[in-house]
Amino acid sequence: AKKMKNLLQETHITGAPHNQEFIANVFTHKEFLDRTLDTGFIARHETDLIPDDYGRAAKEEIALAALYFMLGLDHSTEANPWNARDNWRVGTKSLTRNLKLVNRDHIIEIEAICCGTQIELDETKISFISYQDNTLCALIGDKEIQATILPSKNFKNTIAMTHGSKRTEFHILEPEQEAEQGAGDGKIIAPMPGKIVRVLVSDGETVETGQPLLVMESMKVEITIKAPVEGVVENLSLTNDAQVTDGTILMEIAA
Repeated sequence: AKKMKNLLQETHITGAPHNQEFIANVFTHKEFLDRTLDTGFIARHETDLIPDDYGRAAKEEIALAALYFMLGLDHSTEANPWNARDNWRVGTKSLTRNLKLVNRDHIIEIEAICCGTQIELDETKISFISYQDNTLCALIGDKEIQATILPSKNFKNTIAMTHGSKRTEFHILEPEQEAEQGAGDGKIIAPMPGKIVRVLVSDGETVETGQPLLVMESMKVEITIKAPVEGVVENLSLTNDAQVTDGTILMEIAA
């Protein structure tokens, strides 16, 4: 299990949807390490293996993504003075910059104070150490953190980040996309690839927080997707037996 954990941390996948984070959660689960396994293991520990924040960026990942984009590391190979990483401006040592990132249809609004190769985010200083072979190393507070960041070859300002065994994706929200994107809080996202087994609600139906919306099957295990907020179901076009990929918008709940 330890060898597999290390192998997962050294494996970086971009492009195709995958369940690397899920597999990592299995191999680090106490019951798995204790070898107390049976066919009900995944169903019994569903909330541990697929937590509410599955695929969601944590503070450290957000800090690294902000540093990556604000220092222009996505343009690090271009010999262009406009892509300099020092945030230098005439007549000032620091400046405030704003950035909107999207992670699994959740908009993250960032306001950072930039000074040289250091940014300050929510009173936490993030200092650039190195960026080599797609590995970004930074000091977040007093803790050194590193992650592998792979820019998308097909989409502008889009990255896939691997931090430990966790993989998250970010893209910059462009002004022309913002009106279409919306707040994103009511979007119900598929946590991993799978098949829709049963749709439990209908378009236009009013649901309560925690109410089961649908059942999907992934790796021969049924997972119940519940409403994170109360509201009215919208844009529901799913049918039983439909195949969905990780990150698919299954429906929306309008408050």
